[in-house]
Amino acid sequence: MAEIREESREESRARAKTRKGHEQRRKALQEEKEAEARKRAEREAQRARDQRVAELQHDPEAAWARVAELLSSRGTRHYPEVVHLLGDLAALAERDGAVRAFAQSYDQFVVAHRTKKALIRKLKAEGPVTATLSKLASD
Repeated sequence: MAEIREESREESRARAKTRKGHEQRRKALQEEKEAEARKRAEREAQRARDQRVAELQHDPEAAWARVAELLSSRGTRHYPEVVHLLGDLAALAERDGAVRAFAQSYDQFVVAHRTKKALIRKLKAEGPVTATLSKLASD
């Protein structure tokens, strides 16, 4: 009887070990799928941004005018689009080597809208504009 119990325990341990191995493989596969999905999303976002920047190339002043138009309405609901446009303008300036000109326009923009604290916080938190301007500072 003791032998049967011992065999049963060994079989249980073996099944548990097999389940654990399957679980680890399943978890690893899930992590791989998630990593691939993140990479794909990043590539798509970059492709979309490249397309927006290419469209801005033809008339960047129209983008600045759109930013002014969006900010002329009251409230904060347009701030995400404003930050997005400014990020695209920063990317265009970086791509075309016009970072200094962008920095001047951006500085004027910040001075003109310095009382909009929520907008300024969003701009600082967002990153693309800050990254472009920090490259200028390191030159």
